[in-house]
Amino acid sequence: MRILFVSNAEWAGTGYGVQAKGLIPGLEKLGHTVGVFPFWGLQGGLIEYNGRPNYPLWGNEWGNDVFQLHAQHFKADVVITLQDTWVMNENYGNLVKWIPWVPVDHSPLPPQVKERTSTALRIVAFSKFGQQEFANAGVKTDYIPHGVDVENYKPLPVD
Repeated sequence: MRILFVSNAEWAGTGYGVQAKGLIPGLEKLGHTVGVFPFWGLQGGLIEYNGRPNYPLWGNEWGNDVFQLHAQHFKADVVITLQDTWVMNENYGNLVKWIPWVPVDHSPLPPQVKERTSTALRIVAFSKFGQQEFANAGVKTDYIPHGVDVENYKPLPVD
């Protein structure tokens, strides 16, 4: 499957960038071909990074003006986003096959988040809190927690 992953650049030291750095190679290990659209961390032009295309931001700060073009150019079967959905194009899921891996940091779930995700193929919450807030709003989600690099973050021996 060809996946366009939309988030912060995987070289960015942001929370989303760290998640991208871990998830993108994991998707490739599962046999997927991954392109990346870092709406934060790449402006200018298309580059290759770690053997995969990285598409640049253009005019809109969240990529709403170019995400569909990038997905078409990459021939993406699906677009996976890791970003706040309330800032996204209201027709995102009508323009591309879309799976948001979505943060939720409000209670109750904001109406804009419910509205924006209504066109998604599936919605994936990365926290149990987020999954519960979607459920409270009558929306079914899947749950995939944020990951950690277990080589760097692991229990130390007790001495």
